[in-house]
This record gives sequence, C-alpha cells and structure tokens, in this order.
Amino acid sequence: MVAVMLVGDLFREPQQKEKGPMGDLIRTPHSEVTATLELLDRLGVTQHDFTVLRKSPSWSQGIVGRIHKTDPFLWAMLEMEQTAEKVGFFPGDFRELAQDEEKMRQVLAVVRGVVEIKAIERFSTWRTIKLGTHKNVKALKSAITDAGFHISDWANDILGKRA
Repeated sequence: MVAVMLVGDLFREPQQKEKGPMGDLIRTPHSEVTATLELLDRLGVTQHDFTVLRKSPSWSQGIVGRIHKTDPFLWAMLEMEQTAEKVGFFPGDFRELAQDEEKMRQVLAVVRGVVEIKAIERFSTWRTIKLGTHKNVKALKSAITDAGFHISDWANDILGKRA
C-alpha cells in the first residue's frame, strides 16, 4: 500500500507556488528591463503607448501579450502586412473581413485553392451617360430631379466635389 502511494506521488503534478500580484516579471533583473526599454525606445514606443496599453480592453492587451510570446498565428498575420499594403489593402479592409465570417470563408477557399478566381472576359454596359451637357453642377442636379430621380446624400456629396 505504501509503494502505491509513493508511485502515485511521483506522477502527481508539482504544486505551483502562489504567484504574487506581479507574477515572475517582478524578478527580472534591472539591466534586462533597461535594455528592453532602450530597444522599445529605438523602435519609437513612447510612455504614451504604455499608458494606452494599460487602459486598453483586455482583448487588446492579450494580443500584445501573444505577440511578445511569439504566437505563430499572429506572426504569420503580421508577415502579410507589407504585401497587403503594397497591393492596396487598407486597415478598414481587414476590419471588414474580420466582421464578415462568410467573406473570410471565401478568402480562405481562394487561399487554399478550393475556389479559383477568374478574370471577367466580357463586361456588359449597364448605362451610358453623356458628360458635360449641363452648364454647371446645379443645372445637372436640377435635370436629374426634374426627370423624377432622387439624388442620395452620398451622390450629392460626390457631385459637390471639385473634379
């Protein structure tokens, strides 16, 4: 009976020491902390950035932690930043993808080769308009509304901009 208890104790998980409120980072040597702060300073990180991080939502703080722990998924996403920017992506494009699960599935299907993207060979004309037939923008707007059409706020804004 004693032997069984001893063998059982050998395979038991060692008890974790209770960490204080600061965890193990509090034991980091001052020279390491200073060297890390110098590196962050060279990279353009400011005290304001630390303040923003401390006040950020927990999911945002978690992302920063995952980056520092070299999470392979996040690093792979960060690797595509330069290429995505070079081909014309904007941050809003990624936000839109993040909020639309169906679009994300479609992108994944293309990336994995399940779906193929083909160029449109023929594009049919939906409507032809003649430009420059009105004296000014006000006359153009008047002609559109006189014909019974509505000009949306968005279209009105576009018409109001200089070419």
